[in-house]
Amino acid sequence: MTEEEIYTLTVRFGYGLVIVRGILLLTLIIKLPYLTKPSPFTILFWYALIAFLINFFEASFIKIVHLFKTQIVPILQKLEIDDTFFISPFYYVNELLFLGLFYSRVLKDKTGEIVRYAAFVLAGLEILNTVFGEGYKDAQKIGSLLLSLNGIVLPLLFFRKYYPQQKNTSFIQKAYSWISWGILIPYIFSLLVYFLSDTLHTNFRILFYQLSIVRMSIDIIGILMMSYGISLVRAHKRA
Repeated sequence: MTEEEIYTLTVRFGYGLVIVRGILLLTLIIKLPYLTKPSPFTILFWYALIAFLINFFEASFIKIVHLFKTQIVPILQKLEIDDTFFISPFYYVNELLFLGLFYSRVLKDKTGEIVRYAAFVLAGLEILNTVFGEGYKDAQKIGSLLLSLNGIVLPLLFFRKYYPQQKNTSFIQKAYSWISWGILIPYIFSLLVYFLSDTLHTNFRILFYQLSIVRMSIDIIGILMMSYGISLVRAHKRA
């Protein structure tokens, strides 16, 4: 398979990612009337909405550049942009902030308070890293590492607190469990891939696209797991 063919396949998986993010968003929209306003799912709704818009913009950007290469490519070259890495900081801030706030509501107590403060601090660090540090033109190693660790630690904190109570699990806690697995599994795999993205993209382009396809496939499974968890919320239950 040539580099162009594997790139085309990667783009198609990107479209699939947009679709499943739309499914997650739609599931939340359907369930939101069943939830109280301070519900953690309200925060998850904003997370899903922003993530969907970012993915939709990325897919649209790729399509537009492909259709209008002669007009757009020279502009991107002047800006030293040769990939969609410049979109990543928006994605990182959304993940760090809203997933942190979501789990701060789920965990509650002192742990939840620490997680809430950490969410703002990590999101702020990512913004500073983009503006004054690694920038937006290439893949961020520090930003990627923070993102992956955040996506691993938060679900583990949830499982540490609620796993001993699994025999008496409510529908809400089952929903949180599916959401946590849907976040944890992709980030365990992504930890190495995100950290090596810049090197792989520069020196092993085909391998980079192949791993990107695997990563997006796992992301798709994770998002569908989150959607299933949200679907467990019942009308007579309150989060």
